[in-house]
Amino acid sequence: MTYTFSFRKSGTLFWNHLKKSKGHQYEKEGDQMTVFFQHGGLQTIRNWSQYELKLGRDFGIFMEEQIKKETQGGQIVSFNKGRA
Repeated sequence: MTYTFSFRKSGTLFWNHLKKSKGHQYEKEGDQMTVFFQHGGLQTIRNWSQYELKLGRDFGIFMEEQIKKETQGGQIVSFNKGRA
């Protein structure tokens, strides 16, 4: 299971889409975001405070699946169920 990590520099029109993302982590001290990919790669975005992030429905589904794996069948809280 993966999701699309979409970002753009603040004030610009066009979004960058990193597909098959498996996770992301912000490092406050270095002001950088690292995106991890399904097949082992990664991409670092420097000066992250100058960017905007957009995560879609696929991220919500990804998180639900991660929670299911971590709780191994425990009760799951559904994100935005029933919304378009």
